[in-house]
Formats: sequence, structure tokens, C-alpha cells
Amino acid sequence: MPSVNRFPFRVQIRVLLLVLFPLAAAAQKTDSLERLIAGNAPDTVRMEAWVQLVRALSVSDAKLTASKGRQAIEFARQTGDEKREAWVLNYMGGAYYYASRYDSSLYYHEQALTIRKRIDDWKGLGASYNNIGQIYDDQGRKEIALDYYLRSLDYMKKTNYQRGLGIVYNSLGNLYYYQKDYNKSLFYFSQGLTLSEAADDDFGRMNSYNNIGLIWKEMGDAAKALMYYRQGLQIAIKNDYTTNMPTMYNNIGEIYMERGKNDSALFCFRKAYTIASETDDEVNMVSPLGNMGTLLHKTGRSDTAEVCFQRALQLSRKNELLDYQQGILSRLANLNASNGNFEKAYFYQQSYDSVSQLLFNRQREEQMQNMQVRYDTEAIKKESQLTRERLAQSERERWYLAAVALAVLLAAVAAVFAWLRTRKLNKKLDAQHNNILRINNDLETQREIIATQNRELTDSINYAQRIQQALLPDAAEVKRLLPHGFVFFRPRDIVSGDFYYLAGSPDDCYIVVADCTGHGVPGALMSMIGMEELITHLRPGRAPGEILGDINRAVRSLLKQNNTETGAQDGMDIAICRYQPAHQLVEFAGAHRPLWIVHQQEIIELKPTKASIGGFTPDDQEFATTRFTLQPGMKAYLFSDGIVDQFGGSEGKKLMNKRLREMLVEISSLAPDQRHTQLANSITEWQQQYAQVDDMLMIGF
Repeated sequence: MPSVNRFPFRVQIRVLLLVLFPLAAAAQKTDSLERLIAGNAPDTVRMEAWVQLVRALSVSDAKLTASKGRQAIEFARQTGDEKREAWVLNYMGGAYYYASRYDSSLYYHEQALTIRKRIDDWKGLGASYNNIGQIYDDQGRKEIALDYYLRSLDYMKKTNYQRGLGIVYNSLGNLYYYQKDYNKSLFYFSQGLTLSEAADDDFGRMNSYNNIGLIWKEMGDAAKALMYYRQGLQIAIKNDYTTNMPTMYNNIGEIYMERGKNDSALFCFRKAYTIASETDDEVNMVSPLGNMGTLLHKTGRSDTAEVCFQRALQLSRKNELLDYQQGILSRLANLNASNGNFEKAYFYQQSYDSVSQLLFNRQREEQMQNMQVRYDTEAIKKESQLTRERLAQSERERWYLAAVALAVLLAAVAAVFAWLRTRKLNKKLDAQHNNILRINNDLETQREIIATQNRELTDSINYAQRIQQALLPDAAEVKRLLPHGFVFFRPRDIVSGDFYYLAGSPDDCYIVVADCTGHGVPGALMSMIGMEELITHLRPGRAPGEILGDINRAVRSLLKQNNTETGAQDGMDIAICRYQPAHQLVEFAGAHRPLWIVHQQEIIELKPTKASIGGFTPDDQEFATTRFTLQPGMKAYLFSDGIVDQFGGSEGKKLMNKRLREMLVEISSLAPDQRHTQLANSITEWQQQYAQVDDMLMIGF
């Protein structure tokens, strides 16, 4: 079962939203600024006061910042001050960023970026690119974030803006931290600290100390980490940076917890949670809650620990923090397992697996989106802009021709000159028309290329499907080995991550159902590995548990899973059944997959070993073999989890084990072919309009 030892804060570098425009009025209190705005000062002074007022409010009150910001924007547009209008939008975006409302934050930052591009404000462009990069960074879209950071760095260097350079260095250090490239991360954070110290910038210095502490902790030097954390906390307390204090206290508490200083650690976690609660910072409440739960569980206070974990889970779900949900669900599973509450432990483990799959899917989707942005977006924008400009030019010229035609009616002499000009303009229009046709032809060619590539990709996957299906037992083999059995197999995509296998004779047959990590092409690749290892280790007379043990070691060795740096942690859930009809005997072993037996309207479950093949399962994991004597009329079923995880019904819920049990009991009296048909129809009826979420596989005999 996966576990995490801590719930670390994200490295939050939000400095640009505060310090990129250090003007003299920033030190004044908000009431003084409002008096200045209401007075008779020159427009430039009043606009400057508006900027500083919105800036001062942005760190604490997003709603009030938005209200004042709209008034400031109206005044800026009345006075034509676009540069300060962009700074108001900048700080409005910052207010929503601090409130973790990323869509609203991105909206205002992109408006500021548009203005700064139009007026060629280099320092402002550096700020906007960094701020937008931070939003994408927090959302886990690292490649897009890196592109924005590098653009920001370029403008900071062009303007030789040292404080801004320090901030971007911290942003880059944060990005490489989450990519686990700690040497690069330490380099950029150290560069940021040097520039913050040179500029006597307490806020930047505080962030740098905290970030460098995180790096040293990851690199195993807790003493250095604690030293930098304390320096950062001293600056935060000195300047009353309440937004950042939860981070500092939480990080220090983690060091104390690792050193066994439980009372000191608990004090720090409670302090972090209290400060975050007072500022309604729900995101920064999650990590100290999780750490408190871990510490309380460790010291035997399980009930209080579960309260902390449940609150942390509630907040992480509310704020869509999937990585935090993953860690909290793992802790809840461990806590309930240690208390003997295995049903709840299993529920949380299943929830953990679901969140892990969501994270995996999100990463894959973001990779595809980033590739699309990288290769297509800029080219399409340029072509579209050129086309719009040419069409607009053509429209203007047509209006001009109309005016010339009117002039022809007024005077014959004017008509002669108008005719000459019209002929000249027509030539230009023809040339531009031909140019537009060429652009359209180029676009059509590109569409054909993309369509061809899609066809080639689909053909390749279809060919892979034929290879995969060729390795599976055909209908004749199934009928020979299981004359009273059936196979229900419904892949989600063209190729499947589930596979089945039959071997032996009608008197002594091995039946295998496997569910590999993922589905589609990744799952199919894993299924090929699993089938190859199964065929290698499945020999007549062997106990199913011994076969699973050999496959586990082989998969871990093949995927280098003992090497945490380079190994892939993929694997499979698998069930193997040795069936001897003459003796009515079944030998069963499962890795996370059970064997169900229907008898007299009841389900008998032969439970599997609670470990998968590969992944985090150790090499020496043993898989238990269970012997069971069948009675006349019993029906046995092996299946993957794709059926019970399918959404459907009137409320859009998962099918779950209970409904599948009812389906199998209902069809138990039917012939094999009828059971197969009725099962397929029942699943289709349950699914309704909902998309298939995973591969589905079941063997009945």
C-alpha cells in the first residue's frame, strides 16, 4: 500500500505580484491613499494612489481588491493611463492567485499582458510572463510554465531589473524542485537569494531561505534545512507576513517530526493551521492538518488523527488538490488497517487508486496539450492574423472603389481618373485574392497531412490489435478447454490492458485473467509483457501461487523496479485458476483479483493476496494458493475490475460488486452462451450513455 511520510507545501513564489512596481506611495496606509484619491491632486498622482491602494489590498482581500480595482480601471481609462491600468490588472490577478482562484487570476493577468504588449512595457511584460507562469506551475503544467518563465527572464535581463531577476530565479527553482532536479533548483534559489540580499528585499529573502531549506531537506541534510527555515521564519515574523508563516511553521514541524521531537512538531503544525485558518487560506490548511494526523497516529491518538485527516481530505477535495488527496487517502487507509478496520481501509485504498489514475490521466492529457501548443498554435495564429489583415485591407479598398464610382457620376473628368485608379486597384485586389487562395491551399494541405497521420496512427493501432488478438486463445480453444464456459471481453480502446489465457487439457486446465496498469496503448504494452512472463512460468502441475511469485520477480526485474530512479512502477492484477473437472477441484491464487463461485443463489469468494504483480510489491512476496472442491451446479467466475468500476444507471454511479453479484446470481441457471449474452446485455443496459472507463473482462466456467 503506498504511503507518504509528510504533506509538503508547494514552494510558493508569489513575489512578483507585490514588488515589481516599488513606488513611493506604496508605504502609505490605505486610508491615506483613499483621501489622496478623493482630493484635488493631479490625475497622475491620483492614478498612482489607485495603483498602490489595489496593491495593498491584494494580499488580503480578493473581493475588495476586485471592487476597488474596477474603479481604478475606470479612472485609468478616463485619463488614458494604460501603463498604470495594466498594474491595477496585475494586482487584481495577484489577489485571486493568493485566494487560489486560478481562472480569475489568469483572466486579469492576460488582460495586463495584452496592454503591455501594445505599449511595449518591457518591465511589465517580465512581470506578466512570470505571474502567468506561476499559475500554470501551480496547476502542474510545467512545460508551459517554463516557457513563460524564460520569456520573463529575457525581459528582466533586457531591462537589467535585478529584483525582478531574483524573483524569476526563484520561480525557476520552484519548477525544477517539482521535477526533482535538486541541483538546478538549488542553483536558481541561491541566485535569487544573492539578488534579494543585494537589493535588501526582505520578502524575496524570506522566500529564498524557505526554498533553499526545502532543497537541503530533499537532499538529506536536515540540519541545513532547519537553519534556512528558521531564518525565513524570523523575517516573516519581523515583517508580519502572515500569508507565508504557515509554510515556515509547517516545514520546521516536519523536521522536528522526523527527529522524534513530537511536542515541538505538534506545536509548529498547530501554529501553521491556526494562522492559515485566521486568513481563510484553505489550501495552506491542508498540509499542517495532514502532518498533525500523521503525528497523532504515530503517538497512538488514532481518533484525533482521523479527524485531522478527514478535514484535510475535505479541504483538498474542495480545492481540487489531487496530489494532497492521494497522500491523505493513503494515510487513512494505513490508519484504518492498523486499527483492524479493514473494510474502511480497503475503501480508502480504492479511493487512493482512483485519485492516482486521475493524476496519471491528467498528466497524459497535459502532455498532449503542451505538444499541441508547441507545434501548432503559433503557426495557426500567424496565418489567421495575416488572413484577417488582408481581408480587412480588401474591404477597405472596396469601399474606396464605391466612393470613386460615386465621384464618376458627378463629373466626366473625375470619371476618367477614377477609371484609371480602379484598374490599378483591381490588379492589387487580384494579387491579394490569389495570395488568399494560396494560403487556403496551404491550410488544406496541412489538414490533409494531419488526416494522413491520424489514419497511419489508427492503422498502426489496429495492426497492434490484430497482433494482440492473435496471442489470445481463440473461440475453438476456449470451447475445447472449457466446454461449459464463456469469455466476455470488451476493451475500452482498440487495444487492451486486460488479457486472458488458457493452457493445458480439458482434464487439467489453467485459466488466467489479468488487468495491467492503464488501458489503450500503454496497457497493451504492459499486457504483452505480462503474457510473455505468464507463458514462460506456467508449466503443468505448478501451483498458481508459485506461478504468480515467479511472474512478480520477472516483471520487477524486467522493468528495473528495484531502481527507484529509473524503474517504471507499472504492474498488473491477475488471477490464476487450475481447474480439474474430473476431481471437481479448483486451485486458485490471485494478486488483488478474487474468484467468485455462485452456489444456490449465494456467492462464495476465494480471496486473493492483497498485493499486485510488480510496482511496489517486493521480490519475495508470496501468493497464497487456495484449494476448493466444486459441487454440481456451481458456476465460477474470474474478472477484472473494469466491470464493477463502470459508471451507469439512473444516477451515474459505479456498478460495484453488489450489483455484479446480483447479475451473476440471476443468470446462474442459464446455459453458457445464454449467460454470456445476458451478462453483456445487462452491462450495456447499466452503462446507458456513459462512456466506458476501463477494459472489461470475465471468464465463467
